[in-house]
Amino acid sequence: MPADRLANIYRTRLRHTQRRGQPTLALAATVNLLLAAEEELLHIGQINAADASWTFMLFLNADATAVVACTAVARRATPTRPDSEAK
Repeated sequence: MPADRLANIYRTRLRHTQRRGQPTLALAATVNLLLAAEEELLHIGQINAADASWTFMLFLNADATAVVACTAVARRATPTRPDSEAK
């Protein structure tokens, strides 16, 4: 899918998550990166945390050799930040 089309979709998701107070990781930055990629065709990957607290979206370049952007949205009201267990 073209990056600019994805940017529009994820900009809407950003507004919805902000209105609901739903935690996200790098969602605004992802929208900006997708906008900058313009019409580049991207692949999308999804990873769900083992405890189902977060869903991560990966945006890969056309040949799936590099990550263009990555974001996550909390699936619960008060999730544990994914990086907190590493400390």
